[in-house]
Amino acid sequence: MPSTTTPAPSRLPALDALRAVGAAAVVGTHVGFATGATGATAFGGLLARMDVGVAIFFALSGFLLFRPFAYAAATGTRRPGARRYLWRRALRILPAYWLTVLVCLAVLPGNADAPRADWLRFATLTQIYAPINQESMSLVRQIVEAHGGTVDFRTSVGEGTTFRIRLKTV
Repeated sequence: MPSTTTPAPSRLPALDALRAVGAAAVVGTHVGFATGATGATAFGGLLARMDVGVAIFFALSGFLLFRPFAYAAATGTRRPGARRYLWRRALRILPAYWLTVLVCLAVLPGNADAPRADWLRFATLTQIYAPINQESMSLVRQIVEAHGGTVDFRTSVGEGTTFRIRLKTV
């Protein structure tokens, strides 16, 4: 029978500060790539190295997700429920995500003719499942070839498509 003890502190102020550093670094690296400054300026090199913010976020997320389970195991208390966690997470993240999607699709000039299907895919987080078209394959080929690699794909009826990307070893 699980015992009841004082719950673990819900916040760790030192990690909040580290999370802010990670968030600023993620924003910085995205700004560098979006503006093209990453490869073009001396300051761009600094922006590119801010990708360490992603690693900080992954490490923090792993720790913070593990912490309540570790606390429950150490104290013999009941483990947290996944349903409550997922609901609270969705309420915290999705409104800001949907607002961002709305603004980007409605305001950015490159999205003026975006079909409703694109709006739906982004709103439902299914945009990565869009079919591969000639334009996206062309972009993949350009990126791979710019790095000295090759792209090959073969399609067979009834078997599907096989993609092979070869990059030079360093």
